[in-house]
Amino acid sequence: MNYKIIIFGLLITVLSIGCGTKKKLIGSWKVVQPEGMKNAEMVIQKDGILELRTTKSTILRNWIYDKSEKALIISEENGRKVDALKVNVIDPIHLSLLGEKEQFELVRLLKVKSLTYHDVYKRLVGKWEISAVDGKKLEGEEIDLTITLFANGTVEEVENDRKRIGNWSLSDDAKHITLSGGGQTETMSILLMSKKGLDLTDKHNTYSFEMIAKAPSRKTNLKIERKLIGEWAVIKVGDESIEKGGVVMSLNANGTVKTFENGQVERTGKWSISGDGKYLILVDSNGEEQFPIESISKKSFKIKDNFKTIVLERQQ
Repeated sequence: MNYKIIIFGLLITVLSIGCGTKKKLIGSWKVVQPEGMKNAEMVIQKDGILELRTTKSTILRNWIYDKSEKALIISEENGRKVDALKVNVIDPIHLSLLGEKEQFELVRLLKVKSLTYHDVYKRLVGKWEISAVDGKKLEGEEIDLTITLFANGTVEEVENDRKRIGNWSLSDDAKHITLSGGGQTETMSILLMSKKGLDLTDKHNTYSFEMIAKAPSRKTNLKIERKLIGEWAVIKVGDESIEKGGVVMSLNANGTVKTFENGQVERTGKWSISGDGKYLILVDSNGEEQFPIESISKKSFKIKDNFKTIVLERQQ
């Protein structure tokens, strides 16, 4: 399964256990099915007014909840019944309604005022595993994607055992997450967020994630970064020895990197360490490269590229 992610409005604790169905219905919902109404917004107000908002218009109706029928009854202003939507599933995140002609699948939209930018950022940091798409629970081999958001702004995505490393950021209003890597960038809206749940949406689908682990501490990255700041000469690639000083990589404290060949600048870009401290990441005009770190000492460090070990020695 190939999900467009680059892939993190906010999921907070909203409804207490035991609330009645009528109370749970109140709020803003985004339509994900049927296809013809996708991304429309249904606002079920406490005063008995229902708004259906699309990009072209807003339709107003009255609503009541019929407990005996377990249905949302929608009517016009004159009281004429328009539809009876049977409530199949309702929880803090998802709503499934069955009408006379079609079925509706919706996800809750929340306006969050109690969480600050810092609160949201902090809650996003961790390892997330995909659990559902458009409200449909995934099982077994369908659960094929994990995303780890690190506190230093790096992200690790593992899909079907393929690992990608990039960067992530949170918008100033804390409603959108942008993930980038491998020359691709995508911004997704945050629908809901709690300590253990996350719903993201793009123009195609809504993706639900569950937190399965905390991300490693930023201290790991800082410690490794401090060790690597300086100039390093490549002295060996696999079994082949390289003339010392022929290729030199300068890792600067401000996150920039320069590579020299025979004293001439060959490439410039940025460098960072992955959130788990296991990869050296280099980004320049040619794209992004990720090198597994084998070992680091005061005078040398080793990375891997194309199954070959590259040995670098610190320049004085």
